[in-house]
Amino acid sequence: MERDPVLALMKLGATEHMADLCLHGQLYMRSVKFFRDLEADAIRADQNEGLAYCGQPDVTALEVKQRGKWLKVGGIVGPILFRDGRAETGNIHCMFALRESHAEAFFEDRSKRPVDVDSLRFGDNAVVFTDGDEFMRRVRAAAERERLELRYDLIEYVDKATYTGPMGPFRKFSAFAHQSEFRILANPECQTARVLTVGSLEDIATMFPLAELNQRLRLRHVEEPP
Repeated sequence: MERDPVLALMKLGATEHMADLCLHGQLYMRSVKFFRDLEADAIRADQNEGLAYCGQPDVTALEVKQRGKWLKVGGIVGPILFRDGRAETGNIHCMFALRESHAEAFFEDRSKRPVDVDSLRFGDNAVVFTDGDEFMRRVRAAAERERLELRYDLIEYVDKATYTGPMGPFRKFSAFAHQSEFRILANPECQTARVLTVGSLEDIATMFPLAELNQRLRLRHVEEPP
């Protein structure tokens, strides 16, 4: 996976949840199944959440055994998607990662906004972390206190029409690439929403209305005057 360095971590959501995040460090974490079964929320729903493998028909053959011989089954259109229950467990906390590629696009055309908020309507407020490393240190400490296994990384987005290979919890199809997700995954899984309490984050987080996000951000080359 080609790395695209993270410049900042942000959380977008409802006012109540964002206030809890800043004041108490409460991370709401839904199960993998929750996102797969979600239908009413088109922004968050992903029926392919928790896939184990994606195979294209031109490199994946489906065969059936008949009278001791394997016969190829034809007529498959589109990718073959496999699930594996072992790959589907965990509670997920999703964040938006402002990446270096966003900055590069902005510097190429400064009429663009750093963040396309219109495509990220997860709520009406945004929390921006001024120290992402410290935030994750506190998250790891909270997970250790609760004896949780923690994994976290950027989501890699792959083309559903061409990609063949494993999926798992840190790959999604490119239809969701605009979400630029940084994912925190905790196990063992809790079927209801898990709340991981990190503690106050007010010293490393700032909260404001989502509509103000691009007015509150400034991207500049380091050699430019502040």
